[in-house]
Amino acid sequence: MARRGLLVVSGQADGPFPPLGPAELKSLGSLTVTAPSIREFIARRDELEPASAAVFAGLAEGWLTPRVEQTFALAEAADAHRALASRRTTGALVLRPDHLPPGD
Repeated sequence: MARRGLLVVSGQADGPFPPLGPAELKSLGSLTVTAPSIREFIARRDELEPASAAVFAGLAEGWLTPRVEQTFALAEAADAHRALASRRTTGALVLRPDHLPPGD
């Protein structure tokens, strides 16, 4: 990580990660570590509603664009699951209904 970098811990699909102590972090430079949890984001509805409204506004207005790396037809759901399980995915993986052409 770069000096003054931000490490975001997410997922843990492989199970718990080994402990990382303050001394190890300090030796790497001035770093920030965060481990966001959905529980924290939905704990207070008065905070969640304006934040989700902003996300949907960003999507509608085009200034927020999700990074879709792979799209699978719904009939290919098993392939999508294999891609996720093999950890070959980054960004969003989208399952599209079979009756829609790619890109719709």
